[in-house]
Amino acid sequence: MPNDRRLLILTCLAVSFALTPSLARAVGDGEAGDPDWTRRQFRIVILGSSSAAGAGASRVEWSWAGRLQTALKPLGYTVFNRSVSGSNTAASLERFARDVEPLRPGYVILATSLVNELFYQQREAAARVFVENTKELIRRVESAGAVPILAGPIPNNAFDRNHRRLIRDVYDQLEAEGVMVWDFFNASDDGFGRWLEGFSDDGLHPTDRGHQALYDSIPISYFFRRSEERLPAPPRLSPRAWRFAGEPRCQEFLVLTPPAPVSSWTLSFWLSASDVPAPSVILRTATLALKYLGGRITLESNLGSVTSAGSRADTRRAHVALTYHAGRRTAVLYVNGAPAASLNNVEGETDSFRLAGPETAPGLQINDLLLYRTPLAAEDVQILPAGQKLSRSLEAWLPLNVSPYRDPINVLPSMVDVLACRDAWTVVPATANPQ
Repeated sequence: MPNDRRLLILTCLAVSFALTPSLARAVGDGEAGDPDWTRRQFRIVILGSSSAAGAGASRVEWSWAGRLQTALKPLGYTVFNRSVSGSNTAASLERFARDVEPLRPGYVILATSLVNELFYQQREAAARVFVENTKELIRRVESAGAVPILAGPIPNNAFDRNHRRLIRDVYDQLEAEGVMVWDFFNASDDGFGRWLEGFSDDGLHPTDRGHQALYDSIPISYFFRRSEERLPAPPRLSPRAWRFAGEPRCQEFLVLTPPAPVSSWTLSFWLSASDVPAPSVILRTATLALKYLGGRITLESNLGSVTSAGSRADTRRAHVALTYHAGRRTAVLYVNGAPAASLNNVEGETDSFRLAGPETAPGLQINDLLLYRTPLAAEDVQILPAGQKLSRSLEAWLPLNVSPYRDPINVLPSMVDVLACRDAWTVVPATANPQ
């Protein structure tokens, strides 16, 4: 890879901007007909309850909302936190006209706790009320000309598997609304709906460490944008088929560097690897590597001698996903939606992802790359090979359809640095995509 990064393109392929304007449902619909947008787009209102107000944190600025405010202030954003402890969604609706509309924000983060809907006692009924009221809040935000963002439910030490099942269903229903959803759950629960050890003192609110985990799941690049009149489209995905052409002069295929290091994460892609005779490194982070040899994908850690062999993949086309959970210190490899290998007690935090190129892995093709700032659960990963793409806490979607050196069609406003080989991306007809 060339040493002078200035020779390489800084391409923004954040999923929140890679979509058709026709899906934008806020007032103005992304058109120049909303001249006030240029003034409002740097105002953010958080409408939530206790955790959003900073409960559990040693200092307000160490809460997830406080960390968000600190991160966005240098970019010119003003964050108004109008969260009230004990609020439920009905209360949020009642005070919307008073606490949100006068501020004329560009974005409204809806962060009301599901627990405040009496979720302990009446699980199903509380979940229904939460979802319906949240949908109404989304409509209110859009009617006010702003962009809604949903901070998803968080763990609780009083939850059990039934609560967890309903919480996952709530996430699915909220994401189906076509708006950005921050996954505050997968990186912080213990697999049963409860907080990971050290993430909560009272079993209800996150500690400093818990707030940090919630903040780390926020794709900050969503807000790294130029001043412009159009509204961002909701993060809905369209299936496409792309591939790497294999320019011989390239040293690397792709180096993906998010604007902030990722703690817990998921990286998924489609892999074609026919006729690859030599061992090939598919993916490498600071401490983890995926390797391919003879139809087998291997997950390895370069810290010590810990290794684990993965299952054999279809050499014509296989879906590959790798998750890392910082709270549990586990990495899990999935092939075609099924767990294939795992590593425990590993460090997987990273600031970049390096993917195979023609020198390191001749014959490999990598398509449809998705980077999430959350360790997707097994149930989430299982649906990806069927073509259903999740957008929760999704930082980047790399369609890889044109060479950015020849055509700027995919140069979009975000801060995800993509370092790619010159003239190495080519179009593959959509009919070639078996999804």
